[in-house]
Amino acid sequence: MFKYTLRQIEFFVAAAETGSVSAAAVRHHVSQAGVSLALAQLEASLGVQLGMRRKSKGFTLTPAGSSFLREARQLLHQAHELQVSGYEAGHELSGRMALGCYSTLSPFILPPLIDAFSKTHPQVELSFVEDSSDALQQEMLTGKLDAVFIHQRHIIPGITAEIIQQRKPYVLLPPAHPLIELEEVPLMALQDMPMVLLDIPSVRENLLPAIRSCGMDPYVKWGSENFETVRALVARGHGYSILMQRPVFDVTYDGLSVAPRAIKDDVGRSDVCLAYPESPGTSRRMRRLIEYCLDLFPLHEREKPPN
Repeated sequence: MFKYTLRQIEFFVAAAETGSVSAAAVRHHVSQAGVSLALAQLEASLGVQLGMRRKSKGFTLTPAGSSFLREARQLLHQAHELQVSGYEAGHELSGRMALGCYSTLSPFILPPLIDAFSKTHPQVELSFVEDSSDALQQEMLTGKLDAVFIHQRHIIPGITAEIIQQRKPYVLLPPAHPLIELEEVPLMALQDMPMVLLDIPSVRENLLPAIRSCGMDPYVKWGSENFETVRALVARGHGYSILMQRPVFDVTYDGLSVAPRAIKDDVGRSDVCLAYPESPGTSRRMRRLIEYCLDLFPLHEREKPPN
């Protein structure tokens, strides 16, 4: 028999997130005394102090409270999913679904998914955020996001993932590059040539080590966090780049051409996946989202022409 209630958990999460018992009361349209009583009962049932209540500093979590907050958010998220699943058993998919997407993937993933999924399931209210893989997964583990689109090599413990696209790094060359006649470019052929680096954590921490493991140490002359800036510099002959995402057309924003080529060496893959928290069961909405992604996106990135 449970000694606490979901209502008590809701009040605790609200007080922790707002930093105030009074603000938690406003959020849930109840009295401040009611929230204070619920928090006291929750702490008594757990046998631990979750927060400090001070007039000048509001509600401050104890170390035990900080640890419990993550579990409390997950519990509320699971309770919400259970309620939605019960309703959806005999109805059209509905409710809110918050998605996250790794920033360099979002232009390729989110627009087609939102367009297609929203038309098929208009009662589902989609929202999204863009961020780094680690930040998105932490948000998901606290219950703020339902699922995230990231590279498989970025997955942290506690996450389940479904691969939706297989991707390999490729070399991007300017149109007049001496290696452009090759269908596959050996990395060592690029050894002393200037590189335009997509200067983001996943490239620095994953792709560059994979390149160096093949015996080639890139000469990085230029770097940018912007995908299109990198492509534009390559198009103007300032170096080559090694990228993961490939647009449908090999043309930059300013109308210049670039030439993608396969890498002859084995630098591994960086597959794109739909990741969601590990749990005993997967909600109907999540199963439908997985099915939709597998149908919408080609497993190999450019095996389908654009619509």
